[in-house]
Amino acid sequence: MVQVPSGVIGLLAHPPYGLLTREVGFTLTAGLTQIQRIRGPVTVDAFGLSFSFFTIPAKFGRTQQVNLDYEVPIVEFAPVYTLFDGNQIQGPSTLLTHEGDILYFDQLLPTHVNVWVQVGCVIVQYWVVAL
Repeated sequence: MVQVPSGVIGLLAHPPYGLLTREVGFTLTAGLTQIQRIRGPVTVDAFGLSFSFFTIPAKFGRTQQVNLDYEVPIVEFAPVYTLFDGNQIQGPSTLLTHEGDILYFDQLLPTHVNVWVQVGCVIVQYWVVAL
């Protein structure tokens, strides 16, 4: 796992620089979806993702602490990378029970991102990009 880009990205995201921003991506509903942000030859040129929960059924339960956490996972995502030999590998998957975190990719330039959304939920996905 490459730690240097994450450190640089983390540095740029915090004051006094604050050079990263969220760009609205897709509204996603139940099921598995592959998302991309195509800019020229690069299929995903973002540094990470963020999610906002638009519709969550009441049966999922919730607890209010610092974050509003749900008892049932709402979103799971995993970046997919293509190696130089053409093989595709999946990065680590992340399971979310609350919204609003900025979640950075473990490596740069994924081919696409697999996103799974719980049945009955509607979420808004954001790309984390540089200004």
